Amino acid sequence: MTGLTDLTTLLSTMTPTLQQKQYVFVTFADGKYGDGIELEPIAMFQEQEGLTLVIPEDKAKEYQFDHKSTFS
Repeated sequence: MTGLTDLTTLLSTMTPTLQQKQYVFVTFADGKYGDGIELEPIAMFQEQEGLTLVIPEDKAKEYQFDHKSTFS
């Protein structure tokens, strides 16, 4: 199966929807892939600066993680 690569077509056929929940980004300098599963991440990125998770805002508040922005 070949993926669609035409950017104009890709952008014109997108149908994004906002999620009801708000999400935040948190980074753990010494984190490794698989850490933080109790935070219910919807995305996990292993980066040079550490492990970055996208987690529900309510989990960030529960675990007292500082954050400046929320995303849906």
